[in-house]
Amino acid sequence: MSLPRIAVSSRPDEKAEFAPLSLAQERLWVMARMDGDASAAYNEPMPFDIRGDLDRDLLIKALRLLAARHEALRTRLVPSEGSALQVVDPPDTGFPVTFEDLTGLPDGAERLARIRLAVEGTPFRLGKEPMARGCLIALEPHHHVLILTVHHIVFDGWSRSLLLKELGLVYSALQQGQDASLPELTSQYSDYTRRQWEWMSGDEPAPHSAYWTTALADTPAVISLPADRPRPPEQDFRGARLPVTVDEDLT
Repeated sequence: MSLPRIAVSSRPDEKAEFAPLSLAQERLWVMARMDGDASAAYNEPMPFDIRGDLDRDLLIKALRLLAARHEALRTRLVPSEGSALQVVDPPDTGFPVTFEDLTGLPDGAERLARIRLAVEGTPFRLGKEPMARGCLIALEPHHHVLILTVHHIVFDGWSRSLLLKELGLVYSALQQGQDASLPELTSQYSDYTRRQWEWMSGDEPAPHSAYWTTALADTPAVISLPADRPRPPEQDFRGARLPVTVDEDLT
């Protein structure tokens, strides 16, 4: 297995860096494109209720600083030779944030629900925009809702914890007129994917491949798995939610 060729023309007027997808991203890329790039099933929405004083400009500036710090927040996925490439836009790309002012509106709650549905459920335009965006909604002078949405192909639970921690630190530092004291990053996700493909291009994966080829040699070509009901040929991600309560003892 060789390293994917990095040859793609995109935004020639800007300096962008290119990297292959990781193997995990390859899987999500295929699944995300099954519905013609129109699926929001892997959107990771994060709505936050903010009470008290909020400097909107500083919050947006903090998000932009984090986008400059973390390549994943300014990465587009551009189709290339049957797969895709990570296209890392320049650090000054920013972080897209829209603003909705519902202050004093009698139907503010209903409008908020519609905005959330639209913001969280709008698919990302693969290849045309970074996989992260935000929406800030003012309900009252001292009551805001911040909705951050990131595609799972560049984001996970660990990323969420890190993003929220650093967003708080950067915003607080900006409020005090100081530079945020964050540890220097020694690696970006694109560095990880390059190392992964270099490993795949070497001799070390061969024993793993040989093992699974032998272990699965007698596996039937078609496996019928039991299900509780007929399933459609393609998953539509429409269904019910089952509430689960974890009691105090189990917690």
